[in-house]
Amino acid sequence: MATDADFISLLINTCTIQRKTRVVLSSGINASVTVLPVNATGGLDSAGTVTIDAEAVTYTALDTPNLTIGTVAAPATRGANGTTAAVHSGSASVRDQGGQAIFAWADNAANIACRLEDASRIEVEAGQDRKVVIAAYNLMLPAGTSITEDDRVVIGGKTYSVLIAKSVEDDEAEHHVEAVLDLVKAA
Repeated sequence: MATDADFISLLINTCTIQRKTRVVLSSGINASVTVLPVNATGGLDSAGTVTIDAEAVTYTALDTPNLTIGTVAAPATRGANGTTAAVHSGSASVRDQGGQAIFAWADNAANIACRLEDASRIEVEAGQDRKVVIAAYNLMLPAGTSITEDDRVVIGGKTYSVLIAKSVEDDEAEHHVEAVLDLVKAA
């Protein structure tokens, strides 16, 4: 009988599981702060205007590594478009000019052991509509790995969408997790 250690030895890659998240302030700010901390910058334009509560904020730069709107060299303009700079709490939603929430992909788990196999042209049933899709890849992950159909996976610079995620049991205990993936983009 195969053991968990036997299965783990078959995992030859590492992957990052990303989850779509709403962009929010990562900490509270006062009315004079011009470098705004956020939880993610991936869904933001490189320059533009966002709304936080009732305040418009215009910026010409993002600091992606430090997750900020505005930088020391190019600070954001608070109270733009006739609004008033205000105090905002941490977790205040960052919205586009139309008032819609902005979303970004953020790492949910990184350096997860995995095995990616080409499963070209297999038919699988996906989603509530139970439609048939042609999947390109099968991903195996250690037992207990959290992954859903709302996530995406990055392996070797390539991004994959998750079509199906399921737990695989062995003798009534979770042995590993499998996900059927489709390539979204290559690096």
